[in-house]
Amino acid sequence: MLLQTGHQVADMIVSTMVKVSILSKPFYGLLFLLFFSCEEKTNSIKVDDNLQINVELPSNSAIILNYVDNNFNVNQLLFENKDKNTRKIIKTINKPSEYFVIDYLGFLYKNGKLINSQSNFLITKDESNISFKYNSEDASLKILNITNLQSKFSLIYKTYNKKLSEKELFEVYRINSIKLENENKVLKSLNEIYYYDKSNTKLLQDKLKSIIHTKEYIYSISFRNLIKKYYSCVDITKNSKAIDKENISKIIYQEILENPNRNVSVKNLLILKKSNFYLQNKTIIQKYLSKKNFNYNFVFKLNLHDISLNKKNLENIIKNSSSLYFLIDFWATWCSPCIQNIKTMHRIDLPNNLETIYVSMDKPKDKDKWLNKSAELNLNNSYFFIENDENSKIIQKMELNQLPRYILVDKKFNVLDANMISPQEGDFLKNLKSYIKE
Repeated sequence: MLLQTGHQVADMIVSTMVKVSILSKPFYGLLFLLFFSCEEKTNSIKVDDNLQINVELPSNSAIILNYVDNNFNVNQLLFENKDKNTRKIIKTINKPSEYFVIDYLGFLYKNGKLINSQSNFLITKDESNISFKYNSEDASLKILNITNLQSKFSLIYKTYNKKLSEKELFEVYRINSIKLENENKVLKSLNEIYYYDKSNTKLLQDKLKSIIHTKEYIYSISFRNLIKKYYSCVDITKNSKAIDKENISKIIYQEILENPNRNVSVKNLLILKKSNFYLQNKTIIQKYLSKKNFNYNFVFKLNLHDISLNKKNLENIIKNSSSLYFLIDFWATWCSPCIQNIKTMHRIDLPNNLETIYVSMDKPKDKDKWLNKSAELNLNNSYFFIENDENSKIIQKMELNQLPRYILVDKKFNVLDANMISPQEGDFLKNLKSYIKE
């Protein structure tokens, strides 16, 4: 269930919405079931612990049920009644966590007018069976076996379910906090997570971190939004909890799937490829990434100096070489990891048709250091970055904000991997050979 894409979901919704106009009765509904699991150790639900969902539908009606799994994939369930009489449609899913939220958005065309209905339901750890009833008069969806906790949650969410100014939003949050002072921790968590998701106020990193790492927080689309907010204000590649990196890598991959025509930032690719999520699903993910045009061809326009200080163009360097593949190594004499990785590569049995092109990012004043270090490291294919406006723009587009950096290309100027893993990582050679045909 890894590769269900967001745009596939959208296509299904659109195609079903078109169906509305040809239904003999003018009503329709959409049910969005959204749940997210942040930390695996907090998920005490067994794999075989199922939730049965019952939806009572009038004749000739349908409801799309979408739910998000632990990898942030959107999975689809279609409840449809083609009979002339009211029917109960039953589907079963595996419960992903102890608590999650069902968000419902219903709409219908009636007498030339569009009617909307929105409700939200909290599913608790003790439930194995839940029943809904769809009302074709107002497009509403009612939960039949509602619990006290669900009832209180519904009241909380209704306070957020409208357009509010920042001042009004904070007042709602404050009043709810007072009301929930002696209530279940789950309700307190929901109040806080909905407020911080909807608020445009810039949050402190520590506050976001406490929200994301607190076990009581409920898995919902708002929780996912807060992960993204946290990610946008911290450097997730440095000194972050493993669970942060895993959750973000899943979101990055879903955004790649949902936006096939948008370039992926190098930073995002780095996070994705460093995750266990990527390693566990590498074949499927890499197959998709290989089809995507990342459009990093501008890198071939780099102007460089060779060891004789002659001006060279990366494109011409590749054209004049007999090799079929090229690993471009961006390094500097002051970068200890860069030096260590170069020494490691010297000890690796690299493919014969691969050539390494070393591009030093040292300052112009340090050309002598570059020449000396290149000789010391026995770098026969070493070049020096020329500081000019054109090169600066290329580096900016590359998002070259850390060293070392490795880009794998072929003779036909295809960028095979815009952010190769480090030579000191165990899968480096295996990853390299997955691209190279000998």
